[in-house]
Amino acid sequence: MNEDVNKLVAELESQEADRLPGTNKIFDENDFIEMKAMSSVEDVKAFALIKNLPAAKFNSALIATGLEDVEASEDIGALFGFTDSDLIGGLPNDYVPRNPSDTDFYKDGDEFNIFANLPTESLYQLQARLIQGGLLARGGFTPGDFDNPTQAAMRIVLFRQNRLGVPQGEKDSAWNESLLLYQNEPLPSGEKVEVFLPPDYAEVSTRIKNLFEQDLKRQPKAYELKLLAEQFYKDSELKQQQEANLQEMALGPTVQELESGNIGNRDMQDQIDTTGMQEVSPTGRLYENVDSLIKKEKDRLQANDDIQDTTRLMLGTILGTRG
Repeated sequence: MNEDVNKLVAELESQEADRLPGTNKIFDENDFIEMKAMSSVEDVKAFALIKNLPAAKFNSALIATGLEDVEASEDIGALFGFTDSDLIGGLPNDYVPRNPSDTDFYKDGDEFNIFANLPTESLYQLQARLIQGGLLARGGFTPGDFDNPTQAAMRIVLFRQNRLGVPQGEKDSAWNESLLLYQNEPLPSGEKVEVFLPPDYAEVSTRIKNLFEQDLKRQPKAYELKLLAEQFYKDSELKQQQEANLQEMALGPTVQELESGNIGNRDMQDQIDTTGMQEVSPTGRLYENVDSLIKKEKDRLQANDDIQDTTRLMLGTILGTRG
């Protein structure tokens, strides 16, 4: 964990919290999670500027945390014959090429020059790799299009490759090294993890007991309570799994679909109609299951009540006490 990165991100969070009400946020919670997982101040800078944080705001954060010396020098580019501000992400002031030939760099606009006109199938493959690297979120981009999220992700890749080194004449392929590093050690995705929480058995037990008391005027037997509680648990688990399936349908294509070029149908209603999926109500099924379990006993009690009512009516007529 990089302490400089933690201090810098904490300052950026403070800046965000101090923004005036009604103004648009630059970062969300997932952005801060991603930045905290980065290995250097330069990585945070590239990400922040891609998210359209004004350079002055970023510099203020550097000064507030005492990290201004980590910032890229304004004159570093002159050593390699270019203006440092033209580079994607800039360079650290102590930059030394890894190899003597690594003196080419990705500059603003190179992301479009290299990737914007790729065939759709090649963009599918690229986007699949960006998902694997934690740089692109499913459902957050247009498959097969070099859209804004894809551009932003590739700028992060190119910035990292600038620091790793770009051999002369190899701009079209050098970026693969950086992207492979992200694929091997992905950034945190910030995706929501679905965890199944079992029902509150005390609450379920109380419901069942109330139903038995209401309909049969007795408490449920141990086996009845266990049977109904277990079924309620299974119905709740089924409901949670179904909701997870619907959420999966709503997301964009998977890595496997992008890699194969088989972009499936994402019309949720059509998928629901095709699969015959319908809403699951554990509570509704609980009432149905209780009713099914006690139906015979309930009918017998009702029959006894009817017989008793009829007997009372007959005796009232005979004894002259009716009505």
